[in-house]
Amino acid sequence: MSKKVILYIACSLDGFIAKKDHDISWLFRDQDYGWNEFNKEFGSAVMGRKTYEFALQYSNPPFKDKKNFVVTSQRELYLSSTDELIFCSYDDVINYLLTDSKDEGIFLVGGTGLISNFFNSTLIDEIIISLHPIILGEGIALFEGIKHEMKLELAGHSVYTSGLVKLKYKVVK
Repeated sequence: MSKKVILYIACSLDGFIAKKDHDISWLFRDQDYGWNEFNKEFGSAVMGRKTYEFALQYSNPPFKDKKNFVVTSQRELYLSSTDELIFCSYDDVINYLLTDSKDEGIFLVGGTGLISNFFNSTLIDEIIISLHPIILGEGIALFEGIKHEMKLELAGHSVYTSGLVKLKYKVVK
């Protein structure tokens, strides 16, 4: 497989990507935190339907000038697909990973179920986590349903004056 799959995500110090009601207002938005540089590395984004529906409040499609794959079991949505917004199955995304010849990264957006599917299929190559200096106490967990141990190698880190710490790991395969 020539495409690098990168999980690029933010979470609270206690490992939640959102509050139980999907609220993410606690995420820092005061600066770029390396997003613009990362945005140049990928040509496609993969997300679950719930993540897609949430992202619509910010942009439609969520990532302009990229292929946006929305993994869903709601097959009637497939007919709404365009060049930039592709409603599909998990298997369709895997087929794209294996057959598309462009050498560009794939941004794994979320949600939790899709992240665990990618982990359990050993398809994630890199993880970039922005740890926000907040403890939520409860919410939607970043890692849930992972079925096997995965070794990681620290590949970099950034510390910001806001207290946010960004960690970059390569998945050891």
